[in-house]
Amino acid sequence: MKKLILTLAIVLLANTGNADASCNLFNLGILNGDVRQVKSVLKSQVRYASKSDFQKFIATYDENYVNGDGFDIETYSKLVKELWETYDNIKYGVNIKSVEIKDDVATVG
Repeated sequence: MKKLILTLAIVLLANTGNADASCNLFNLGILNGDVRQVKSVLKSQVRYASKSDFQKFIATYDENYVNGDGFDIETYSKLVKELWETYDNIKYGVNIKSVEIKDDVATVG
């Protein structure tokens, strides 16, 4: 069960690879292919998620965000809140191996 919960948490937080290419994933934008900016946002998300700081976490997403499962920001926000209310001591991590930027979409491996 614990493995399933952690898998769900990882999917909720990291499933941005298939997002709609017409929207920015993060509200600060991706400027001039700046990989450092993408890494900074992802690390901030992990830090905020580990602290269950919902307001700061969700503020890193653009209002037009749609994740790989097709959830808009409102639905995604509700799922994250429910997850954190149910499991309040989840610790997250990120190991960024590669970042590819094309137009306004970043794919992180």
